Amino acid sequence: MVESDSQTTVILLNNKTHVNHPLFSIIQACKALIEDEWSCHILQTFRESNRVANCLACLGHSLKLGITVFEDPPPQISCVLDDDIKGISFARLIPSS
Repeated sequence: MVESDSQTTVILLNNKTHVNHPLFSIIQACKALIEDEWSCHILQTFRESNRVANCLACLGHSLKLGITVFEDPPPQISCVLDDDIKGISFARLIPSS
């Protein structure tokens, strides 16, 4: 299971993409990985339900391009990890449709 807080990304990965879409090649590359020899589902989640991933994504904007491997959690996410360990959650108001 892959969760993303980007509804647009979830829609693009779960549906047919027009060949003229500007991101067609990268979307198709992602779909090829998803459709490999395992079961993979792309779901939308709210940012509040995965705060650690959100903090890491925000931190990533300040890092150099390339792959960064953390041996230990970066200090910027320690309070969020503590909340997660304690089971602390945050509500999000969702407008009814």
